[in-house]
This record gives sequence, structure tokens and C-alpha cells, in this order.
Amino acid sequence: MFTKKRKDPFNQALESYETFINTLYTTVNANAVAWDIDPLVVAAFLAVLTPFNTAYGVSKNKNSATATDRATTQGARGVVNKFARPFVQKWIFLNEKMDDADIVECGLEPKDRTKTPVGIPSTQPDMYLRPSTSHNIVASFRQPKGSPASSKRGKPPGVKSIRVAYFIGPNPPAEPGDYTKFISFSNTTGVIAFNAAEAGKPVTLASCWVNEKEEQGDWCEIQTINIP
Repeated sequence: MFTKKRKDPFNQALESYETFINTLYTTVNANAVAWDIDPLVVAAFLAVLTPFNTAYGVSKNKNSATATDRATTQGARGVVNKFARPFVQKWIFLNEKMDDADIVECGLEPKDRTKTPVGIPSTQPDMYLRPSTSHNIVASFRQPKGSPASSKRGKPPGVKSIRVAYFIGPNPPAEPGDYTKFISFSNTTGVIAFNAAEAGKPVTLASCWVNEKEEQGDWCEIQTINIP
């Protein structure tokens, strides 16, 4: 069983996520001038947030929401996260005009500013999945564009391995750390094996970098694929 670190606010349950992401936007919008955040970027944030709020307003009604409504909400959430994750890194955590109290006001947990010889990985891997033979799934992991040493195809500096959490079947837990299965790879490509009885079932996966001290970074965006 792995030691849990701080939770990733972008991967929490929808009800909590809605509160978090709207708090983040509202706080940024109210303080954009003081924090010197580009107003065009703030407007772009609202442009991706509005469709999510609209979709979730429909899908959270359990008595009338359909599977299509819920899928629309998840898709809109993915669009928001694709925008908001790099936004938070650039305009919040690297913003010299913001202190820890400002970061907390945005609904985020300040990062540890203490310098250590081997730091906790600060980025999430880009994860690519493809079906293979014999009920296998091939997973590849890359550094996000714009991250330190991202021009290289290997792991980030200080990273020893990639940890993958996966859950077979519908209705996975909101947090990858609560999934039922885990596997680690020392290379940036690995094979996740399944058996014939699991063929056709959905499997939900997330991955993270792990340093030499076995400290893991945040989980990447969750992905679901059918077992071949």
C-alpha cells in the first residue's frame, strides 16, 4: 500500500471539483490586476469553464440526467483541466506576486519551497495508451511540453520510475490512489497485461512520476480504455 501525498484537486469527485474550479476562476478573476495575470488568459479560462458549468448543471440532476449528459460533463471537465493545469503552474505557482496565502485562496495547496537534493516530481506524465495483442495494453509516458528537460524523451531529472494505478470495471474511485491495482515501470514504455476473462471490460488508468526516494508526484489525467 502506497503512502498518500496531497490530493490532486483536478481529479476529485465532480461536486467538489465544481466548487474548486469555480473558486479558482473567481479568485483569479477578482485579483488578476494585483497578481499581474494576463486578462486574455483569464477570459480564455472562462471560455472553457462555462461549458462545463452548463453541462454539470444538467448532469448533476440524478433523476433526469442521461448517460450522454454525464459523458458531456466529463468531456467538458477534460477540456477545463487541459487548460487549467498549465495555467496553475505558470500563473499561480510561478507567480512572484502571489504568496502562499494567495495560493490557498485559489483553493490550491502551496508547494514546499524547501530545496532538497531530490525533489518530489512537479509534473505529471503525458500518458498514451494503445491496445495490443493477447489482451495487453501498451502504455507510453512522456514529459509535458514546456517542462524542464522536456526536449528529451526520457524521464524528468530525479525520476526513477513511473507508477500506474488502474481499475477494471465501471465506476472507478475518484482518486487513482484508491484504485485496486498498481504497476511500476522503469522505462517510459511498458505493457499492462490482462486475461481473456477481462476482455471487453473498461479499465481506468492514471500514472505519476516516482523519484529515487519512492516519493510520487501528482497523478496525470485519468483515461479509460476497453481491454482488447
